[in-house]
This record gives sequence, structure tokens and C-alpha cells, in this order.
Amino acid sequence: MDVPRAAFRRVHEVRTVGSDGIHGVLRALPDPGALLDAAGQLFGHWMQLRLPVDRLVFPATVDRIRFCGPTPAPHDLVTVTARIREVHDVTVRGDLELRRATGEVWARIEGWTYRRFGADERVWPMKFTRRSAASASPGPRAGAWPGAAGPIPPPRSW
Repeated sequence: MDVPRAAFRRVHEVRTVGSDGIHGVLRALPDPGALLDAAGQLFGHWMQLRLPVDRLVFPATVDRIRFCGPTPAPHDLVTVTARIREVHDVTVRGDLELRRATGEVWARIEGWTYRRFGADERVWPMKFTRRSAASASPGPRAGAWPGAAGPIPPPRSW
């Protein structure tokens, strides 16, 4: 089944990217947890833009989430500011604040930690390719199955 990608777009706009964080606008969807997921995508986007190595990241832990009211209605715009607290060899940690269009705080996320993974210059561009991509080389002899060009490297920061 081919689902249109636009159906899952929640990051409406990236407004500011700085050395210590990112600010943007999300569009609320009716799916439970969608706004928190979108906030995490924006936070992760900062890492992809600003980290020089090991930019492939996945959310790992959150210390605390505080809600200050009901979930915004579907299609409402919500601003997010993510502040980077710590950048370590294998993790990035930050705090996020989500505000309604009225300026009222809807949620605060404290201590959101992402895990960093290695991605060399062969692997990193594949993340942004819409088509299927592979990193392979010809087999050792004629007619052999193609094999991987090599293992994905560990984070360079290890």
C-alpha cells in the first residue's frame, strides 16, 4: 500500500537553527502522541544539521514530560523550542517546550536523550534518498552475488 508522505508531515516549518538548539512550528494531527513524535523529529533534525559526525540518531530516553492542558486540536499549529543541554560522544540531551498558537505552554519535555550512531559518507546520503539505495560491490568472482562493501562503521567518537 502506498501511503502519501504528506499524510504524516507534522513539522510545518523550521524557523531557527542555532548552535544551542532549534525552533520550529508543528501541525497537530489526530493521532495520539503525534505532537511529541514531531517535536522529537525537530530535535533530531538539529543533530543532523549541526553535528559533524555520528549524525544518525534515535530517541532513547526522556526524564519527564509535563502537560499543561489538553492536547491541541488536529491541524492547530504548535511552536517548539529545543535547547541542547549536552552533546557527548554517543548521546545528545536536551529540553523542549511546546506552545500553542496563543503562546500558552502546552508541554515541557525534560532530559530527552538521543543515541548517536556512526554513518560514514557512503551510508549518510542513503537516509535522504527516496528510492531504494544500497552500498555494495561486485562479488569476488564472475557471477557471484554482490556483497556489502564493508561493515557500517561504529561511531567515530567511540
